[in-house]
Amino acid sequence: MDQATPHPAHAECVTLRGVRPAGPPPASPTGPVTVQRVVSSRGHFQIVGQRIQVGRIHARKILEVTVDDTHITIHDNGELIRIVPRTTTQEITRIAVRRAPCSRPRSGVFSELCTNLLRAAGHDLGTGLARLARLIY
Repeated sequence: MDQATPHPAHAECVTLRGVRPAGPPPASPTGPVTVQRVVSSRGHFQIVGQRIQVGRIHARKILEVTVDDTHITIHDNGELIRIVPRTTTQEITRIAVRRAPCSRPRSGVFSELCTNLLRAAGHDLGTGLARLARLIY
């Protein structure tokens, strides 16, 4: 079988202008690293491949988690919650977290319907709508 010869313009296409050799890879942190995690509605979160249970009392809170070589320390506003032994050697890839946006719309057709129902029933919209919103959401 004949071997195909490369097109002469191909060699010019693969060379990039202004290219520099890559530097050394970034050094991984040597000491403990503090990160943030959001607790799920069931009371757990995951960090460095470990699923940690902190309880439903902390659901939807943002906790500060300090990851050391041997332990994971969890704080809520400076108050110690738990110290868990570290069982994995994975590196931390996410430092800060962002809460997911609410899945339910707070305005629109549904809130307009609620407002109309409260007006029809003769309720004060200031307190009635807020009370209804608390029950629904």
